[in-house]
Amino acid sequence: MFLHTERLNLVCEPKRGEENKKIALLGVGFDSTETLISGQRLAPDSIRNALLSVETNNILENVFDIGNLIVVEGNAKKTIKRLEQTLFDLFNCNKYIVPIILGGEHTITLGAIKAIKKKYNDFDILYFDAHYDLKDNWQTEKINHSTIGRRIFELNNKIAFIGVREYSNQEEKFFKKNIGNNLNKLKQSKNPVYISIDVDVFDPSIIPGVSDSVAQGILINQFFNILDSLKNRKIIGIDIVEFNPIIEEHTSSRNIANIMIKLIKKVANLQKQHH
Repeated sequence: MFLHTERLNLVCEPKRGEENKKIALLGVGFDSTETLISGQRLAPDSIRNALLSVETNNILENVFDIGNLIVVEGNAKKTIKRLEQTLFDLFNCNKYIVPIILGGEHTITLGAIKAIKKKYNDFDILYFDAHYDLKDNWQTEKINHSTIGRRIFELNNKIAFIGVREYSNQEEKFFKKNIGNNLNKLKQSKNPVYISIDVDVFDPSIIPGVSDSVAQGILINQFFNILDSLKNRKIIGIDIVEFNPIIEEHTSSRNIANIMIKLIKKVANLQKQHH
């Protein structure tokens, strides 16, 4: 089980029977397509260390930490496939599990969406990001951090981009033609929701540790107000990506840890309502 993971630097040591818990934590330290400043591979363990240093009110008792994916350095396709296989294995072990994936760069979301599609026929995606990531290719590559929004849209067009404030003309045209303001539509939906969070969506004063910082981002309370507007829809997976501890670690990791604690509480409360 979980043949592609290694259990290092866990927030808590797994015990027998913990695979029956409803929330799983998985790190994916992959950053091989980063074109500015790499270092996102260090984020999963940095976030775990921050979780151990902040007051969690025992919320981590709800979490089964399965460790870090053994990534294939320099190969996004193989790493994405390993993530897909590992999540599928996780779902086979426990059909109620909700994965929280710690990236790594944003390409890893594609592996998560592929695994989720095997479990859910119909679901919505909230894509929090300062960028659309809608280029069809970048430097001749179809799968990298600048194209991953496009690849995910091709798998599931029920996607809402939130917080975008930097993009190319090509991306803007594609967005207006094919996507538009889907958030209003998704708010009326009753589908379960997958949440992808590129932390550069937040204002740089909150999370400065990102490789492609963009001014005037959203605040933490604005982020949770958007989630609350979904009216207790079932959350089926979360990823938190693009944190780069090499650029700035202390403030960023602690704020991400506190966001995670609130997300874990929200998922746990929603699970009580849906089961």
